[in-house]
Amino acid sequence: MYKAKICVVGPCEGGKTLLSNFLGDQTDIINSTYKPTAGVRILEFENLVESRNNNSVKVDVELWDCSGNENLESCWPAMAHRADGVIIVFDPAVTRTSPSVEAFYNFFVTNQKLKPGNCLLFANSRSKENRNIPSPLPNVQTITSNFENKSDEIQNAFQKLLEKILVKLSDSRDKEELSIIS
Repeated sequence: MYKAKICVVGPCEGGKTLLSNFLGDQTDIINSTYKPTAGVRILEFENLVESRNNNSVKVDVELWDCSGNENLESCWPAMAHRADGVIIVFDPAVTRTSPSVEAFYNFFVTNQKLKPGNCLLFANSRSKENRNIPSPLPNVQTITSNFENKSDEIQNAFQKLLEKILVKLSDSRDKEELSIIS
């Protein structure tokens, strides 16, 4: 069985906990009031993922729902350690975005030497309209999300991210096994 660590990061009030709860099949909190995450919250669940040879593989997923509070930047190295993927969540309507989406990308993806394909960007549009929001990260897949209207699109994007992570995990396992044999 494979284990995937995915960091869910982004500016405060972006919807990281809402997305994490949605992906982890936690309780429905769409209509709840905002409560900032204190530090990090880890959700664990299993997910079936399609492998390269079209078999379903069980993956243990750890979603690290990280606070966007700029006072916790000193904790980013611990949060990012051995992450296999990153989901950056932001609300385009919230103009106070410090640190910026780009800062999260640079630290959690670029500095950790992850491929852009192992990252998703969720523009959490709370309006009911189907808005097309320009991506602040042109080389990263951006999903304009509204959990009430686009839940299938969000699940599909997450599954594709897990498939890419599974390829990375499988390749790492193969290299490790070869080094043991050699």
